[in-house]
Amino acid sequence: MNMPPLQGFEKQIPYGTELRYDALRLLYEELVQSERMTEDEYDEKVTTLARRINRAKFWIEHKESSVDDFLLDLTDPGDQNIGTENPY
Repeated sequence: MNMPPLQGFEKQIPYGTELRYDALRLLYEELVQSERMTEDEYDEKVTTLARRINRAKFWIEHKESSVDDFLLDLTDPGDQNIGTENPY
């Protein structure tokens, strides 16, 4: 899926990585295989947004989220985004 490595505490990283994979697989099943989204929509609305989140904590905190809640939080993950742009 070409996801960035996660950041966090030593124990969070492998657990968060596993949860991220599981969440993206579940979202794919729920959205694409059930025909709620096309593959292209999934890439745009899920995969692309998930790549911005590099904190293991985000994936751990969302391990029990519903599909709709997850989609909402992917759109606005708060401080879980990768900070790559210089604000100045």
